[in-house]
Amino acid sequence: MSAPVSEEKHNPESSTSLRLAIVDDNEDLTSSISLLVSAMGHRVEFVAHDGSEIVDAVTSGKINVDL
Repeated sequence: MSAPVSEEKHNPESSTSLRLAIVDDNEDLTSSISLLVSAMGHRVEFVAHDGSEIVDAVTSGKINVDL
């Protein structure tokens, strides 16, 4: 069962906008997720395709959420 989808668009400048890092070895998946979360008003700060690439982004303090 999927969660309901809100019709309201998110404001990218709102206080609820998150800075995200997306990590997966599947480039098509990271691209799709990036488009989705951007459309929801969040900022994709970093995309990585293996765990070692994400370490700098996470330790930089610029990321709110890692996916």
